Amino acid sequence: MTLTQVFPETGAQPDISSAYAWPVHGTWVRAMMVMSLDGAISGSDGRSGSISSPTDRLIMKQVRSFSDVVLIGASTMRAEKYSPMKVLPEILEERRSQGLDDASVTAIVSASLDLPWELPVFSESYRQPIVITTSICDEAAAIEASKHCELIRVTDINSNPGAIVDVLTDMGLKRIVCEGGARLLGDLTKAGRVDEFDVAISPTLANNGQALLHADFDAPQKLKLAHVLQDEGFLFTRYLRADSAKSA
Repeated sequence: MTLTQVFPETGAQPDISSAYAWPVHGTWVRAMMVMSLDGAISGSDGRSGSISSPTDRLIMKQVRSFSDVVLIGASTMRAEKYSPMKVLPEILEERRSQGLDDASVTAIVSASLDLPWELPVFSESYRQPIVITTSICDEAAAIEASKHCELIRVTDINSNPGAIVDVLTDMGLKRIVCEGGARLLGDLTKAGRVDEFDVAISPTLANNGQALLHADFDAPQKLKLAHVLQDEGFLFTRYLRADSAKSA
């Protein structure tokens, strides 16, 4: 790895743990995505790993390692087939010193509750995954889901997607890393609940262009560039929402 810092310019080797440190206080929502040059958020196999890199995965691991919760949409869970969240002995004491639980928890937003319950993430994680659904979800599907997860019904999840963040915060899960998909990211962004966008730009053409997030904004939203790192043609950008930059 030959990671260097492009902006702001420094002569020192960038330290990933410092570059992607979490704010000490309050709720903080980070969106993490990788995108090809033609706008794809996945390769031809439908997974982001095929347009990613070792450094990209290292940054994601760092962010996840000191998060409270990894938040994803149902389509992302089905496509990426997330692995169990387990205790990592090498960071356990550091997590505890920061007041964190021993491991992060996976939280999935799903209206249909059509999820791959057979995946080990539901049976082998340190903490049972959380599934956030609507109050009008199918009752039979809810009964089945409750066997595999901590099911939470939210009345206004469609009209007020920010309620997803509120539910997690009320559970003490304040360091939230959202890894997609595009609709969930779009809804949270439009609601003004995403504080930080960590977007890795992959030097590939995936022939699978699509929107990074889906949202109908009333006006363009400007963000503050915090840094740009580069490694083997990849650019790792970190942007902060204007009103969030003060507390980052």
